[in-house]
Amino acid sequence: MTPQFEEHNGKLFLMLDEPEPLRVDSEMPCLARLIQDDTDIGQHNIKVVSTKTLYRNVVVYEQSNLYAKTRGNLNNVPIYRLEIIGYPVVDGSAEWALYQMMQELRVCGTYRGETVVVYMSDPDYGFFKAVKEFGMYDGITIDEFHFLAHAEHQGWQIWYPSEEPKPEPIFKIGDKVTDGTVTGTIVHVEDGMVELCLSTQTSRVKLCDISHVPESPIDPIERPLRRLILQAREEGKNIRTWYQGLVFTPDSLTHYLEKGQFRWWNVRDWDLTDAKENMTSQEPKPHYQVVDFGAFKGTVRPVSTNRVHLWIHVVDSDDNTIASIRLQDLEPNLRKLVDELIRAQEGG
Repeated sequence: MTPQFEEHNGKLFLMLDEPEPLRVDSEMPCLARLIQDDTDIGQHNIKVVSTKTLYRNVVVYEQSNLYAKTRGNLNNVPIYRLEIIGYPVVDGSAEWALYQMMQELRVCGTYRGETVVVYMSDPDYGFFKAVKEFGMYDGITIDEFHFLAHAEHQGWQIWYPSEEPKPEPIFKIGDKVTDGTVTGTIVHVEDGMVELCLSTQTSRVKLCDISHVPESPIDPIERPLRRLILQAREEGKNIRTWYQGLVFTPDSLTHYLEKGQFRWWNVRDWDLTDAKENMTSQEPKPHYQVVDFGAFKGTVRPVSTNRVHLWIHVVDSDDNTIASIRLQDLEPNLRKLVDELIRAQEGG
């Protein structure tokens, strides 16, 4: 059962699952009420006091001569007529920390022997996240019972963000990284995972598994494409991405590679062609202008099915596909602009 808390007279109490009798040697102060069960004492209380008094909770500070000392209207009542329903929560205790997290505050203290920051991560299911430093991804998820069982009993306090500037993240959107199997550009980071753009598709990998790939003209990633450039020069052909329909001369593609562009594209997406170049090494033509789609920006590349354009790819400055959009989903003014750009790219 989830621990329940209640504030009374400015004090916080942890409520008991079941009431227990108030006795001479009971721990005080405590939160109590008149017994109201089926026993003789309970039935007596129900008969002789008003309903408002019967359901009133009071803080018992001490007992004297078997009478409870309280603050409020219910005072000097024999202790045998009362039952304990809760005990006060000590500031800085594990119970106090649990209550603060239920109020959506973050706390810091010792859990399983380590100093951690703990916060409510899933209010619907009562799950908490314990991390060594707030913002880290490698924390553990616990429930309230594990927290109370393994948290240090004292020393908890509210955690506030440090005013000192946080260090730059090791990995950020736009970085070129690899996990040893796939290589691509980071387009999203969340919960210890990164989403990589791999030419025309995306892949999710663990943040802890990736490393930066150095930008080097002799990097092994570029070698297959550079071999294709040499082959194109020998055969007097241009180089095409068959899926996007971009056509480069050997010199223009070399220029782009030296700028760090296209080097991540899979060589299997390229072939040699006699088609005319449409991607020069000069500044981009107006019909390759950057379009603002609201959540992101990029240039437009049409995707054809039987020579009918149903989709477009949105490409960033590194020629990485960051989104695929159906033309019919664009709002009218944006659809008109995109149609004009596609026609200009096709020379129509």
